[in-house]
Amino acid sequence: MFYRNLFAALCFLFLLVGLATSSVYAYWLCLFCGAFSRTAVKKKWPDPPYAQRILEICKNFLKSSLQEKA
Repeated sequence: MFYRNLFAALCFLFLLVGLATSSVYAYWLCLFCGAFSRTAVKKKWPDPPYAQRILEICKNFLKSSLQEKA
């Protein structure tokens, strides 16, 4: 799930860069990241050992930023 989300996020990032700059290379990177995202799902790539820690950091950051606004 980690790699699927990682490559999907990169895919959308490169798509936006490609739309903004009309760069052929950004479109190619978008295509490859999309392919890697689908490959990660089909091949069931395991999460790396540090994926859980990154998820915890993101959750804590979001929780603290929402508490500051309230």
